[in-house]
Amino acid sequence: MDNVIQAFQFGDWLIEPHLNRITRGDEDKQLEPKAMDVLAYLLDHAGEVVSSRELLDEVWSDRVVEESAVHQRISKIRRALGDDSHKPQYIENIPRRGYRTKARVRTAEETERADSDLLSRLESLTPPFPAYDGDGSYVFV
Repeated sequence: MDNVIQAFQFGDWLIEPHLNRITRGDEDKQLEPKAMDVLAYLLDHAGEVVSSRELLDEVWSDRVVEESAVHQRISKIRRALGDDSHKPQYIENIPRRGYRTKARVRTAEETERADSDLLSRLESLTPPFPAYDGDGSYVFV
């Protein structure tokens, strides 16, 4: 995995892999490093089915571990996100294939750009506030 500092918007969560932190509103949670590595890999491959073998090869490339290590980290990630494996909103299990992100994934940069575009569109639709002219009282609401 590369060491580029990147954040993701994953559904309503902000994921900051370099800080092992996930945030939603006032909720701020820490993930253990390997769980974050698994989540970051899934987010880097948003919408794709990623096998347990691929996750083992990428996240645990320097160690030999059992496939159960992947399943344990996915469980921790789901718990942290408040996800349900039977009705997943964030990570779904594709039987005998692997895992796939279900919620929308955007990089933080894409999210900021979209927010900036929305603000620009709203500003263009809002008529300019008329300048005060005269000696009468003006009420601001």
